[in-house]
Amino acid sequence: MKLKEFQSHLRKEGIDRVFLVHPDVNIIYFTQQKSSFALLQITPSSASLYLTRLDKLPTLKDISSSVLQKGWDKKLADPKATKIGVNKSSLSLLYAEKLRKMYPGAELVDISSALNRLRAQKTPQEIKKITAACAITSRAFNELVDKFSAQRFKTEKDIAFFLDKYISGSGADPAFPAIVASGKNSATPHHITSSAKLSKGFLQLDFGACWKNYCSDMSRILYLGKPAASEKEHFEL
Repeated sequence: MKLKEFQSHLRKEGIDRVFLVHPDVNIIYFTQQKSSFALLQITPSSASLYLTRLDKLPTLKDISSSVLQKGWDKKLADPKATKIGVNKSSLSLLYAEKLRKMYPGAELVDISSALNRLRAQKTPQEIKKITAACAITSRAFNELVDKFSAQRFKTEKDIAFFLDKYISGSGADPAFPAIVASGKNSATPHHITSSAKLSKGFLQLDFGACWKNYCSDMSRILYLGKPAASEKEHFEL
């Protein structure tokens, strides 16, 4: 995704190379791959992905991939480098110190803003993936409403399991742990879905699907039972 555009930015800013360390989400952005651990090095003219033996080496356009070997830091060291780009928002102190040893005469430059700008404007391919994630999420909600009575849900976890199962059955992954909050729990922001029994009143849902690394997020409110007149006011816009 936009690798050449990013490399053009590096040339313009005089940055010798960028070093991204797992779990930096920008690794997934550039490679469109998820792995147990990864290092991504980008220079103005090349890009190299390093994985452990736990992950299968992918075949990527414009990005070489290889197994991370012992002593990799010494092999990648470059005393002539003057500017090393890092994503300050996700780089740990451990790797910051390692980079300073690998590139002793270089300045560590924060390129997080450039990465955020790059990802902010979605490509047509990204929009298709986001649209697909949203469609799966909408279908999961509609299916929940249609099957609510027949399924005889008893607890918050029952509903969360139903949503996760539908999303997984659609070829996607849950974007995050589904939030299902019933009754008084619906007043708690980011309630942790529990084994609490469903009760009369508001039922808050917050869930989403992840389709090919792109996510959706849906929030909906249902009401279980017949609302009182005072409660109906909450449904009016």
